[in-house]
Amino acid sequence: MSYKWYYEVGDYPAGISGNGYVFLVRSGFKDFAIYNISEGRILNTFSENCGYNSGGSSISVGSYVYQIRGNNMMRIDPLTQKYIYLANLPWSVSNYFSMNGLTTNTTHIFAIRGANTQDFAVYSISSNVWITLSPTPAPMGQGASLTYNGTYIFALRGGGTKDFYMYN
Repeated sequence: MSYKWYYEVGDYPAGISGNGYVFLVRSGFKDFAIYNISEGRILNTFSENCGYNSGGSSISVGSYVYQIRGNNMMRIDPLTQKYIYLANLPWSVSNYFSMNGLTTNTTHIFAIRGANTQDFAVYSISSNVWITLSPTPAPMGQGASLTYNGTYIFALRGGGTKDFYMYN
């Protein structure tokens, strides 16, 4: 199987895909844009300082994008270009550091804090509540990430390590 890079879509360094769109953050991580994959063009961009610096994460669930900046979480509706703030994370995080990994099972969002901490939590989309989970086996460093395969959550520790964990 061969893979191909298609073309430059502009100055958009971060993206989360979902429902035929890629949701992008740019311009000092303050603007939000929607790229339509089938049309090959950016549909719209809006700037509400809803982006993040080096400490944010985003995930697409259904037709919304959930974005964390510092300890704030917001739900963005990319089609109406409106967002609302949701429950704060259960730990304090600087706007400029931490928040390495997010994953979802479509009803909950799981997050690891990073910043050499063992913080791990789950957000209930339906009840707008964060619950702290048991700590990760070791402090999670820069580049840590999460993914979900339908049964388990897997975590790469980051921080220059080769550590790989599974959460059930």
